Parts: sequence; C-alpha cells; structure tokens
Amino acid sequence: MRCVYLLLFLVSFVASAEDNVDSVLASCRAKVVTDEAYLCIDDYRVKIEKEYNNEFSVLMGKIKQNKKYIMNYNDLNKNLLSSKRLWDKWINSECLTEASLNEKDTKYYYSVYHTCLIEKQSERINYYRNFNYM
Repeated sequence: MRCVYLLLFLVSFVASAEDNVDSVLASCRAKVVTDEAYLCIDDYRVKIEKEYNNEFSVLMGKIKQNKKYIMNYNDLNKNLLSSKRLWDKWINSECLTEASLNEKDTKYYYSVYHTCLIEKQSERINYYRNFNYM
C-alpha cells in the first residue's frame, strides 16, 4: 500500500511541472495502479522522448537557418550538441538514482524512472523552445 501512495504522490508531483504533462499523467493517475497505469506512464515517456528529440532538431534547424546572423555559429552548434549529450547522460543517471530507492526490475521501479524522465525531458523541451539564440 505504501508503494501505491508513493507512486501517486510522485506522479502528482511530476505532473505539476507542465500543463500538458499534468493532463496526461492525471489520466494515468486516474487508473487503478495496475499494468494499465504503468503502461500509461511508459507510453507517455516514449511520446515525451520523441518530442524532446524533435524540439532539439527544430532548434538546431532554426539556428542553421539563421547561421549568417549568429556570430559564433560553429561554437554554438558544437556546444548545443555537447550539452544535449551531457544532459541525456545526467538525466539518465539522476532518474536511475531516484528509481534505485525501489526494488530493481519491478514495474514500480520503472514507473519511478519513467516519471522522472518525463519530468526532466519536459523541462528541457521548454528550454529548447525558449532558447534565445539571437
């Protein structure tokens, strides 16, 4: 029972980070804590990961289109790529740390891990969308 309350608390905490995240995770929370709830979180994680990578590509495309207006284009391009690689490693490590508080290789472990990824990637999506390169 403790795990159920912890999962609901964790999902509700993460959901407050973004409006869209809030509505989707709210629908996951509405489900009884069964395979359906875990699948809901995992499906949303896949969707957010695609959106996260897409937003990075969109940002890189916008920067390339405005290359002639960006004084340090090559440095900016190189640093953004490096930043994304480091961010990906960091959130993986951070989320594994959070999940490690639970029994490994369980549905609950992965739901904590996936919820963390949703939160972190949502933050980075906003960063990419609001990146002021000019």
